[in-house]
Amino acid sequence: MTERYEIIKLIAKDSAGGMYLAQDTRLERKVVFRHIEAKADRIKSDEWSKEFSEFSGKLCALLHPNLMTIYDISIDDDGVCMVSQYIEGESLAERLEQGALKQIGVYRMASDLLEALHAAHSSDIFHGALHTGSVKRLPRATGGHRYLIVDLGLNTLATMIKGEDVHIADPVLLAPELHDEHAEPDAKADLFMLGQLCYTALAGGHPFAELSPEDCAKAHLDGDLPPLSKFAPHVQKDFASWVMSLTEGDRSKRPATVKEAMDSLQSIVIDEPLPNVPGKTHAVLASPSQKTTAQVVVSPDTESDAEHSESKKKFTKKLAMGIAALCVLIGLALWGVSRWRGGEDSSTADTRAAAPEGVLVYMHETNIVNTVKQRDKPVTVDFDTEKTLDWTVAKGAPVWEKREEKPGASYILSLFPEGKFKEFVTKKTPVKFNTDQGEIIPVAITNTGKKHRAKVGCGWQTNLRFPPKHKGAVFVTFYMYQKDCDFDIKVIASSEKETFSFNVPAGEPGVVSIPIEFTSPKGGSFYSITITASKEGTKKNFAMGMHGIHVERR
Repeated sequence: MTERYEIIKLIAKDSAGGMYLAQDTRLERKVVFRHIEAKADRIKSDEWSKEFSEFSGKLCALLHPNLMTIYDISIDDDGVCMVSQYIEGESLAERLEQGALKQIGVYRMASDLLEALHAAHSSDIFHGALHTGSVKRLPRATGGHRYLIVDLGLNTLATMIKGEDVHIADPVLLAPELHDEHAEPDAKADLFMLGQLCYTALAGGHPFAELSPEDCAKAHLDGDLPPLSKFAPHVQKDFASWVMSLTEGDRSKRPATVKEAMDSLQSIVIDEPLPNVPGKTHAVLASPSQKTTAQVVVSPDTESDAEHSESKKKFTKKLAMGIAALCVLIGLALWGVSRWRGGEDSSTADTRAAAPEGVLVYMHETNIVNTVKQRDKPVTVDFDTEKTLDWTVAKGAPVWEKREEKPGASYILSLFPEGKFKEFVTKKTPVKFNTDQGEIIPVAITNTGKKHRAKVGCGWQTNLRFPPKHKGAVFVTFYMYQKDCDFDIKVIASSEKETFSFNVPAGEPGVVSIPIEFTSPKGGSFYSITITASKEGTKKNFAMGMHGIHVERR
């Protein structure tokens, strides 16, 4: 058999052995060639041969557009050779290095993979080891992607050939019952892993990524997986609930069959346009959490507590006038404003002292970037530097909907409100931000007016995700508007059991920079950062605002 196939290169290695790109010299086509070595004399018994022939026959008989086709499986003196279809698309694992997928893309992925699993289960074949490398994406001519499972049966086949348990699965995504080496995969186990794939794709990673296999199994069984809304608040409530129903550690709470999961998925209508650019999947845009009721009003004065009852028409007119006024301000200020942070020239040189040894999350000295009194002369803060990894700027209210983001970046996953409050658009602000998308002026704050109802404990939560290949320390600097408002800051790391807490006392009214250093974040780890009005030190008529977030290398 090996004489027919010319090896071109090694594609990858896993617990089953090497996977090679090869040329079929007879049919003149590229294929994937695997050779799985067997223990001596194992493949010579009649009982084993019967079992192997039955299972491999089922695999080769499966033909489905969402399954990679297996052309041939044969036995030689040293083990088994498997030849299968070669698919050039990127894997889900490769795509997630760029960040999360939009929910319409994940919905399509779920539909495609359910179709594939239905075909497999109908032939009494269960995957048992679905992970992000199991799935490939092929561009559709009409936009979006078609998703395929490329390693169906491999885990079972390799275990059968080697005579020992082969673990190709990702323990983070593995159904908890399959951590028992004697457990057999079934429909509910496959559905659990499909749910975990959808969760990971929507969140851009997994909060258990740094846990041991044993801790992963326990966390899943204990129901410790955070709600999807924590990392992907933009996802529709019904779709998020569907995903979470598949990820239940308790088997009895999962759908019983693929058909049941498919029927409930098809009842969900995704309120999002289908992709119209062939071959592209756009990064997730943040939107309000399902639990919040934050609203938007327009105020002519950044410090006014007056009530506003504008109609929709008047709102639109005033917003347009405000934007026009901002454009005029930008034009007048372009030549007269220096770029600085905390009153100093903003250069790429990093003069900040290192965090104390052994400290994982450390808040450096805060600075007033510019005061309310000097808002006629706004300071420009430079987000376009060699060290910049990601940024977001609040262009309007509410900030989680009306914000600019760095194209292609994936560190800042989401930004949404903590508590119930209203934000309003201001005419003037003490700062503006220079980005690779041009100059952006933040224009949203909130205060304690009767209609605004900002209270102690209100604020914003942002979720960070460090891409799998990330290395090195990172500064995440928050630019917060404050008037008589202390800030409480809470940082929760997915890989740490402790919570890191800080307090920023109010200074002169204006915009304060709050630099937080993550000294040794691991690739794939998540952090949740909440900034709220403090219980102590905040005055009765305070005001606050989330203006921008800058992520940079140390």
